[in-house]
Amino acid sequence: MSMRVVVRPMWTVVAVAAACAMLAGPAVRAEDAKVPPPPWQVHVSDYLVVGVVWNEATLKKLLPPGIKPSADMSGGVAVYKSDNGWGISPYDSAYTFINVEGFDTAQGTKGRWIVQGLYGPDEKIAAAIRAAYGWQVRAGSTTITDTGSGRRGVASVGGRDVIEVELNVDASKCVRVGGINHYGSGTAAKPVVNQIPFEGDWCGGEPVKAAVVAPADDPFAAAIPAKVIWGGEFRNGAIAFTRPVPKP
Repeated sequence: MSMRVVVRPMWTVVAVAAACAMLAGPAVRAEDAKVPPPPWQVHVSDYLVVGVVWNEATLKKLLPPGIKPSADMSGGVAVYKSDNGWGISPYDSAYTFINVEGFDTAQGTKGRWIVQGLYGPDEKIAAAIRAAYGWQVRAGSTTITDTGSGRRGVASVGGRDVIEVELNVDASKCVRVGGINHYGSGTAAKPVVNQIPFEGDWCGGEPVKAAVVAPADDPFAAAIPAKVIWGGEFRNGAIAFTRPVPKP
């Protein structure tokens, strides 16, 4: 098999590089950049999620009137980091969610309703999320560390820890997955859905902890899991924040 090698003059390479720079526009410092409205493309370096069951009193207190929880009263606690992407990354995030009826995906996955969350650490990240989706989120940060047998994630707001999750994870059993999640917002009269497609490595895990450790005066303290039922780590993945649309 023969191979043809093409050598281009140096002036051609320089011209192409200059053209690309002109198209990209002037460099913008991260601290000066504004968050544009969605859609946003996000690379997820590490996402820890633990499935839980909520108590009935919590569901009645936290869901808007007319929004119904799933029959099994399930939901979850998530802590994650995005290291790069377009539009909003990099950022930290953590949130608690309730699975709800009427927002199912085409795959049959229950829709999620975010109860409380944090995005940050910069306030402009949290403000962009509130403006785009109406979620109850504040500026905050997350740390994710290796425990030797798995991963541990901690979320903090204003210097106080509010969420802790821990999983035992077998990295040899990770599989590449793809799909979509629906996150609802709005009211029962005017429900909105945010469709988030995803693709990445799913590593099933054994949940060790999913604890809301927020002080009693913190909004996160309003939702305390009654039982932990499953867990896993999503890594080396990509998600997209789409523009919210009225629920069909």
